Amino acid sequence: MEIFLEQFVKKAKGLAEEGVVGKDLGSFRAGRTVGSKSQGFRLLQKHIKTKKHQAKVRNTNIYAATKRPPVEPNEENEYASSAPSWTPTNADEVKAYVVINILMGINKTSKYLDCWSQDQALRNEFISKLMTKNRYKKLCPYFHCSNIREDHDENDKIQMVRNLVNILQENFPNMFVPGRSLSIDEAMIKYNGRLSWKQYMPKKPTIKWGIKLWCLCDSATAYCLAFQVYTGCGINALLVQEFGLCYTVVMGLMNRYLLSNHTVYTGNFFSLLPLAADLLQVDTYFWGALRSNRIEVPRELPNMRLHKYDTVKWVKANIMVTKWKNNKDVYMLSTNNDGSYVEKQRTNFRREEIISIPSVITD
Repeated sequence: MEIFLEQFVKKAKGLAEEGVVGKDLGSFRAGRTVGSKSQGFRLLQKHIKTKKHQAKVRNTNIYAATKRPPVEPNEENEYASSAPSWTPTNADEVKAYVVINILMGINKTSKYLDCWSQDQALRNEFISKLMTKNRYKKLCPYFHCSNIREDHDENDKIQMVRNLVNILQENFPNMFVPGRSLSIDEAMIKYNGRLSWKQYMPKKPTIKWGIKLWCLCDSATAYCLAFQVYTGCGINALLVQEFGLCYTVVMGLMNRYLLSNHTVYTGNFFSLLPLAADLLQVDTYFWGALRSNRIEVPRELPNMRLHKYDTVKWVKANIMVTKWKNNKDVYMLSTNNDGSYVEKQRTNFRREEIISIPSVITD
């Protein structure tokens, strides 16, 4: 699935020797089957086809039969269960169950059972007509995305939803051709339950506790092209140990979009000089804020004391590190900036003045 790291470097060097790297691949033509007006649930329907719902049906029925096996073994019926009042589910019912859970997240109530309340002020007519309260309560403990009899990996912390995650990771890039600019950042899914790898992000404005994702998005539309669920080092522990978490995440997300003349924008967490250099070998450009305490950053830069609006640059093999002084020092890393400046008008103590700002900061 991924061109990882030692193989990636070898491939990059081979392509450079063949003269492939650095060629102008022309302008992009974004193509898509989704647009800016596409609704979230419609997109989910496109990603998860009917045959995928059939897998959830089978996994749910198998889980019910496994947790509450029949009193007498029944080899002819793998869904046989001793659970009281339980009947095997079907595709229509599973789709209805998913819809109900999505709607409950949109129209929040103090108790989920209020959707079936006799009080018209609380009752949700659409949900109550879609499925009965008793049937919904029966499905809740048995609904399953994975096959408990087959899909069991103690090292996979998301094995319970691994099948669903794989479906989404496979389909997301197939529905949208991105433009030149891509961005990588973290995202949070709110979750307050018990989870050993739940993350706490105190600087996040809204969601501080939850599940963290690494996301690769099209910069113009914010469409998610690829994502990884962060559960710790996990199965990539050896790669993380050798190359670092930031390097491993970026290469994993960008694997499908190398050699396509893209520019990837990141925050300072992912900005590494070796990463920018290796991406440049496969015709992928890098642009992002940089932490001054990175080992690869020349020590002369952080030690230089600049006056306000002064700039200093460090360039090596098409990699440019820019330090610009505003209210505080700003560091930028880029592999496709020409080092030009942009003039901006600023008000300083009620006096208008023209200042020069490096284009790597304004673009």
